[in-house]
Amino acid sequence: MVARFFCILTAVWAVFLPATAYPEAQPMTLQQAEQTAEENNFELRMLRAERKAASETENARFRDFFPSASVSYRQNRTVAQRDYDNGTYSVQVTLSQPIYDGGRTALAHEIAEIDVKMAGENFTVQRNRLRFQVRQGFLQLQQALDNITLARFNIKSAETMLSRAGIERSQGAITELDFRQIQNEHSRRLLEKRRQENQFKDAKIDFLFLLRMEPGSEVELSRLDLYSLAIDDLELDEETLYNAALLKRPDIRQARIDVEKARREHLITEYYYLPTVALTGRYGKTGDTWPPTTSEWGIGFNVTFNIFGSTLRTDAVDNRTRNETGRGLSQGGQLDIFNNPGYSAAALRNEIQLRRTRQKNEDLLFQMQNEVHRQMRDLREQKKDLELADEALAVREMRLELSRMKYRNGELSLQLLFDEEMKAMQARYQLVQQRVQSALAVGKLELGLGLELDELNLLHFSQLENNAQNEGRSWQPRTRIEIPRPGIEQEMEHSVPRQ
Repeated sequence: MVARFFCILTAVWAVFLPATAYPEAQPMTLQQAEQTAEENNFELRMLRAERKAASETENARFRDFFPSASVSYRQNRTVAQRDYDNGTYSVQVTLSQPIYDGGRTALAHEIAEIDVKMAGENFTVQRNRLRFQVRQGFLQLQQALDNITLARFNIKSAETMLSRAGIERSQGAITELDFRQIQNEHSRRLLEKRRQENQFKDAKIDFLFLLRMEPGSEVELSRLDLYSLAIDDLELDEETLYNAALLKRPDIRQARIDVEKARREHLITEYYYLPTVALTGRYGKTGDTWPPTTSEWGIGFNVTFNIFGSTLRTDAVDNRTRNETGRGLSQGGQLDIFNNPGYSAAALRNEIQLRRTRQKNEDLLFQMQNEVHRQMRDLREQKKDLELADEALAVREMRLELSRMKYRNGELSLQLLFDEEMKAMQARYQLVQQRVQSALAVGKLELGLGLELDELNLLHFSQLENNAQNEGRSWQPRTRIEIPRPGIEQEMEHSVPRQ
C-alpha cells in the first residue's frame, strides 16, 4: 500500500510539475563558441603538451648545475694453480661537480628557457587565430541567416506582385507575356531562397567541424543584430599602437626570441676551446670478505680540453684509507685525436643562423611602422565603406519605391521595374556582407597588432546579441532620406523616360 501511494504521488507530481522546471537549451553565443573551440581543438592540446615538454627539458638542463653521482660494486677473484686463491670486494660512491665550463651549461639552460617561451608564444598565437576563425565562421552564419530572411522577404514581394498580376490578367489589364515574366521572377526568387538555405547548411557543418562538435550535433546560434553594428573610434595614436605591436606582435616577439636563442647557440660554439673543470670525490669500502670493512676515499679533479677537433682529458686523485694507513696519488691523461672533425662546421652554421635572425628582426622592425599606419587606414576606410553602402541602399530603396509608383501609373515597363528590384536586392546583400566585413576588420586589426581579440574595445558583441530581437533588420539601411512630395514628382518626370 505504501509503495502504491508513493507511485500515485509521483505520477500526480509529474502531471502538475510546471514546464519551467525543464528549461530549454539556450542558444550558443559567440563567447561560448570560442570557449568550445578552445576546449576541443586538437592543435591547442598538442601545443600544451609541447609547452610541458619544453618545461621538462628546462628542468633537465637545470640538473646539469648539480653534481653527478654514481654507485659501483666490484668483486675480483683470483685462483692460482697451487690451489690458492684470493679475492677483493669494493663498493664505491663517486661524485663529480663541474665548476667551470666556459658558461656552456648556463647557456644551454637559457636556451631551454627560451624554448619554453617559444612554446608559450606558439600556443597564444594559435589560440588567437582559432578565436578569430570561430568569430569569422559565426559571423558568416549570421550573414547566411540574414540572407535567408532577405530571400523570404523578396519572395513575399514577388508573391504580392504575382497575385495582383493574376487579377489584372483576368481583367485584361496586362499581357500574358508580362504575367509569365512575373511568374518566372517568382520562381527565380524561390530558387534563390533554396540556394541560401543550402549555403547556410554547408556553413553550419563547417562551423561545427571547427568547434570539433560531434557529427550530427544540433546547435542553435544566438542571433546578432547587425543593424545596430557600430565601431567606436580608435582613440590611440599611431605611436602608441606601434609600441604595443613591438611588445605583443607574435612575429616580432618570435624574431626577438630567435635572436636570443641563436646568440646563445653561437656563444656555445664560440666557447668551444674553453676547458671544462670538475671536482671529483669518492668514498667506499674494500676488503677480502663480504661485506668489506676497510674505508677509503679520494678527492681530485679532471680537466677536459677541446683542441682543433681533438679532446684532451687529464685527471688527478688523492686516495686515502682510514687512519691514514694508506695514501696515494693517481693522475693521468688521454688524448682522443681528431674525434670531432665537424667542430668548425657547427660554429659556421650557428654564426649564419645568428646573422639571419638579426637581419629578420631588423626587417620586421623597419616594416612595422608602415603596417601599423596601413592597418589604421584600412579600418577607417572600412568604416567609411559601411557608411557609403548604407547610404547607397537607402537611395536604392527610394528609387525602387519611385519605380513601383511609375509602374502602377503605367509609366515604367515591367523589365525596368525588375531591374530596379534586382539592384535593390543586390544592395541589400552587399550591406549585410559589408557589416560582417566591418566586424571582422576590427579583429584583423587586433591580430595584426598582436593584441588579444576585443582588447581595443571597438566592437561590443554582447550588445549585438542583446538587441537581436527584430528579425530582418540586418539588411535594412540606417540612413533615412526624406524627399518632399514635389521632389518625388519631379524625380518621376525627369529620372526615367515614359514608356
